[in-house]
Amino acid sequence: MNATVSSSVSPGSPVCGVFTMTDTTTGTQIVQNVAACTTGSGLVSVGTPSGSVVDGHRYTWTVFAREGALDSRIVSRSFREDAMPPTVVSVTSTDYPSSTSGIPSHLHAGQPGQFTVTTSDQAPTRGRASGILRFEWQLDQAFGVGSGPPPETTTSGSRPSPTATFSVTPQQWGSAILYVRAVDVAGNVSQSAQYSFYVPS
Repeated sequence: MNATVSSSVSPGSPVCGVFTMTDTTTGTQIVQNVAACTTGSGLVSVGTPSGSVVDGHRYTWTVFAREGALDSRIVSRSFREDAMPPTVVSVTSTDYPSSTSGIPSHLHAGQPGQFTVTTSDQAPTRGRASGILRFEWQLDQAFGVGSGPPPETTTSGSRPSPTATFSVTPQQWGSAILYVRAVDVAGNVSQSAQYSFYVPS
């Protein structure tokens, strides 16, 4: 937990940030009135005990500045811990059917096709998932391989959703692989899905 504090008396006065943190899922207080101090102004920080932040739980922490007998107003922040990645993405397309389907594509190289991706964000025990933030995809290049451009990204509308549809334009005929992964609001990334299809000339 970090906070920036500053002296209201003089630049050389000691000033502290006083922190409290509560697990609001269980009502357990994790940190109680722990102070971190500096001189004049600056960033102060307090850590939490090892293992005290549990996946799926919601937490609220507060901080106020203290300088001698003077206290500032209390500032509060809340967050939910989410360490579970989304499930592997499912990919479908009627424009460029999967190579295993035996269905030929009605589109050709240079023509955009629609791909629909679906996933789910796994909820931790006694908690709630943060939700899907976006999907990332690359054509014919696995994530983290080579030095090409960053992955294309897509979301479903203006809010997180476990499903999205986006357009891909294969530029060359032949076999192609679409790599797709999901990212949740907490930044957890799913394993990469590979969707193989054939692009007619």
